[in-house]
Amino acid sequence: MNKNTEENNFGLTEHQFADLAAKLAQGDQRLFELAFLRHFTDCYNFLLQEDGAPADLAYDATMEALYNFRCKVEKGKIKYGNLRFLFTRMARQYYYKRLRKENHTSIEEIRVLIDEEEDVSFEEDAFILLRTAWLSLNDECKKLLHAFYYQESTLLEIASATAQGYAVVRKRKQRCVEKLRTMMKGAKPY
Repeated sequence: MNKNTEENNFGLTEHQFADLAAKLAQGDQRLFELAFLRHFTDCYNFLLQEDGAPADLAYDATMEALYNFRCKVEKGKIKYGNLRFLFTRMARQYYYKRLRKENHTSIEEIRVLIDEEEDVSFEEDAFILLRTAWLSLNDECKKLLHAFYYQESTLLEIASATAQGYAVVRKRKQRCVEKLRTMMKGAKPY
């Protein structure tokens, strides 16, 4: 086995990977930890540099890839090969999927647009609609969205502070945003 093959597989030989993958299914988290320690930062930085992803989206996409990578290894759906490439490809797919879904514009992009305009005016009706929709949200959604958008906490930080899983907080945020959008459109939330 050559050194490049091992480097592309978090420093593991094929036998070591198979052994750790089998142990992962029994609750041993060493493979999961190894993937995190050896590739999370590289993947995150790749999304920032190569795709121009905003830091929060790059982080979320990398975290989502890490979680799903772990689940797929545990179920035997990932085989030894170029694990670093596969992990990064998964993160890129999550990033692009989120971009398409949310049509996301970063806070920095909005600030640049506002700074370029000399006389920016906003329709008062839009603010009233947003305020009405916001007041209609339950307290749990308000707290979560406030922490994420105004305090700029990451979903991982929110999950840690509330003693909940990352995936749970991510899904809850998604549902809260959908409720807010639905209420702003004038329809009743689901």
